[in-house]
Amino acid sequence: MLTDNEKKTCLVFPGQGSQFKGMGKELFQKYPELVELSDSILNYSIADLCLNDSGGNLSYTKYTQPALYVVNTMYYLDYIKSGANETNYLLGHSLGEYNALVAAGVMDFKTGLEIVKRRAELFAEIKDGGMMAVMGGNQNHLEEIIKTRFPQLDFANYNSDEQTILSGNQDQLRQAEPFLTAAGMKTILLNVSGAFHSRYMEPAREKFKSFVLNYSFNDPVIPVYSNYNCIAYTKQNTADLLTKQISNPVSWKQQVKMVLNKGTEQFKEVGPGVVLTRLIQKIKETNYPVTNTPKSTPSTQFKIGSESFRNRYKIQEAYVAGAMYRGISSSKMVIKMANSDLLSFLGCGGMSLEQIKSSIEDIQSNISPQKPFGINFLHNPINPQWELDLSKLCISKNIKVIEASAFATASTALVYYRLKGAKFENGKAFANHYIIAKISRPEVAEVFLSPPPENIINELLTKGYLTSEEAEAGKYISLASDITTEADSGGHTDQGVAFTLIPVISLLRNRFIQKFGYNQKIHIGAAGGIGTPQAIVASIMLGADYVLTGSINQCTVEAGTSDIVKDMISKMNIQDTDYAPAGDMFEIGAQVQVLKKGVLFPVRGKKLYELYKQYNSLEELPKETSKMIQEKYFGKSFEKVWKEVENYFKSARPETLAKMQSNPKLKMANIFKYYFVLSTQHALNGDLSHKVDFQIQCGPALGAFNQYVNGTRLEDWRNRHVDEIGLKLIRDASEIYRKAFSNQQTEEITSKINLEYTHSLA
Repeated sequence: MLTDNEKKTCLVFPGQGSQFKGMGKELFQKYPELVELSDSILNYSIADLCLNDSGGNLSYTKYTQPALYVVNTMYYLDYIKSGANETNYLLGHSLGEYNALVAAGVMDFKTGLEIVKRRAELFAEIKDGGMMAVMGGNQNHLEEIIKTRFPQLDFANYNSDEQTILSGNQDQLRQAEPFLTAAGMKTILLNVSGAFHSRYMEPAREKFKSFVLNYSFNDPVIPVYSNYNCIAYTKQNTADLLTKQISNPVSWKQQVKMVLNKGTEQFKEVGPGVVLTRLIQKIKETNYPVTNTPKSTPSTQFKIGSESFRNRYKIQEAYVAGAMYRGISSSKMVIKMANSDLLSFLGCGGMSLEQIKSSIEDIQSNISPQKPFGINFLHNPINPQWELDLSKLCISKNIKVIEASAFATASTALVYYRLKGAKFENGKAFANHYIIAKISRPEVAEVFLSPPPENIINELLTKGYLTSEEAEAGKYISLASDITTEADSGGHTDQGVAFTLIPVISLLRNRFIQKFGYNQKIHIGAAGGIGTPQAIVASIMLGADYVLTGSINQCTVEAGTSDIVKDMISKMNIQDTDYAPAGDMFEIGAQVQVLKKGVLFPVRGKKLYELYKQYNSLEELPKETSKMIQEKYFGKSFEKVWKEVENYFKSARPETLAKMQSNPKLKMANIFKYYFVLSTQHALNGDLSHKVDFQIQCGPALGAFNQYVNGTRLEDWRNRHVDEIGLKLIRDASEIYRKAFSNQQTEEITSKINLEYTHSLA
């Protein structure tokens, strides 16, 4: 059993609502210098306000916030003087976050009080708003009521599964009360004058932003996680996070769950009252079991998957969230994963370079520099210069790892990215950038397991893209650092089978390492069909070093698709997918796996492809068929569709437009392909008028995950966070694996599997 000295501890600082007359009465005599400094900054007696409330101001925001900040600080100083144990994490609720930042050394007390004073003044300027606590009932029902009946109200605080705070107009809050009461919920209107932590705080946020930029901050000596999306504070993002906190909800429930998942066993509330202590106890009661057991038990030490893979990417588990096109793997998703020390990739398919750049900057401003994340690098055979520009962008933004998708051969852009910064150390070649290649065919694996082609290296050297050392080092480095074997999956798929893919690619890996004498391990990952812990265990048994998930992450809070889509796929089962033509490779008959339940997209997509194969122009189509497609599929005439297609190609690809104008079959193909573009947009936007046309790329893994969490809090996607479901899957898999192989480490077992497989073929 761990002693109190060994248990991880998180200090929590309360915010507005914990104040009361007489708070801190035993502390003011102990810290006269701090009290004197506070009085000089505030221009009133902080002791009189807190102990006597002579002017009756303690309940007013302008005074409440500075008062709590000062009293919280004195409680913290007392805590330190008591000889307290080491603190591992710091959290603060709204105003309390400033105390957490002071305790972490991000700012000093004086700076914090000056900022809090201005914050309180700005909060007090917001009038005619209010807040309401909602307790009990069903969280999903609450969100549905607010979304459909009271969209002007915002969620301000997610305090626990049993308590949520709403912000908005006072009249709207009162109108919502009977609806919530009828749904079995209790409501309490709070004694505040503003709609804090909501869109109605934007005027205050803008003024605060200008003010806080006058200050500089330090990196925390103890991790502090922000109320805004649980992001870790750094000196670079402190001003931004404090600003965003004002007009965004306090994610208290998720903050507490995050530090619980990091092994925290003790919480200490530092300030007046026990409001946060009670909330934390409620959160603990509803949190799914965290894999954090005493050091004496084997499961604490055991982690499934390759340790060297975890070390390479500085992640806590051999688990990766793969990219999903059109930004479904959003920057929000990547930030969430990175702040939990898990690797994920931004989905760049369909995004412009400027959009990718903006997303990278958003991610980097919300995580600390050492946190892991990568960029999906989707092959663009039509525009190799675009690929090269993306490589340059990744290098300039110091992106250390990319996920290469849809490549069959080595490209100039990939070689440039992989070798830029490569060097020799003690006579051995090392790369500065990593490429995780996603493949489903052995011949493509061989391309990535080989060194980059010498003709491409020489071309890059001649053009000045590579130095002579980088070019020479490239002869001894594999094009890919690691390879993900993709079995049948959502989206583009070769319908591969994991039981054949993983062993064969692992064998190839072993042969190529021996052939070229690489000094760094090439890890093999498993993707496609990963939706349960048992699937992860099976993948490891087949020889995988890590797993990569895709479909299951589309049904999380952070996924960049519509809530309607998430509602639909959260109810799917393993039999609810189908194959349809791929819009981007329509002419060659490539396929994507999509949701078929509740939509007509697979049927309509196949119909368009059959017509394309059968006819040479729109004019050849049977009259009734032509009418049906225009009315049912597009909701507009072919002429109007062509106008939209024409406008796009005029600016994007004028040379293709010229070909279409002289080739009726090519023109027909691109008009048909526009249906696939629209079907994706309708799904991403949640356009209910086109629900039957939704193109939702996903695989049976999501159906398996839905069954895995059926009957638990994770049955509702609104409780699914991308990092939490990843940790749950991998840790449950670790426990299954540990029980089966309690005396051996995973790395030893997978190495043995690969070795035995090699010998059996010798």
